[in-house]
Amino acid sequence: MKTTVWLHGTLAQDPRYAGAGAMRVATLSVSTPYPDGQAREPVPVQARARHCDYLQRAQPLKGDEIMLRGRIGRNLDGESVVIASAIALHPSTEQREEP
Repeated sequence: MKTTVWLHGTLAQDPRYAGAGAMRVATLSVSTPYPDGQAREPVPVQARARHCDYLQRAQPLKGDEIMLRGRIGRNLDGESVVIASAIALHPSTEQREEP
């Protein structure tokens, strides 16, 4: 049985993209603070194929708000990551304002 995970937070860094075709992957780190606001280690997330395409079109930046649904999986190094199956972004307008 696969467990569904929901994350709501901000991007801890700009996404990184790798691969091509059906093997393309976006790697994200999502900051999800504790309810009292205390910081914790960012959660590693991978977005594959069409979800990666969505992120490349949306061009999110560090600090943008993100909500995603996914499942726990493994990356190529065998480390646990959340594999995104749905993504919603709320870009920070402060970062995109022209000087």
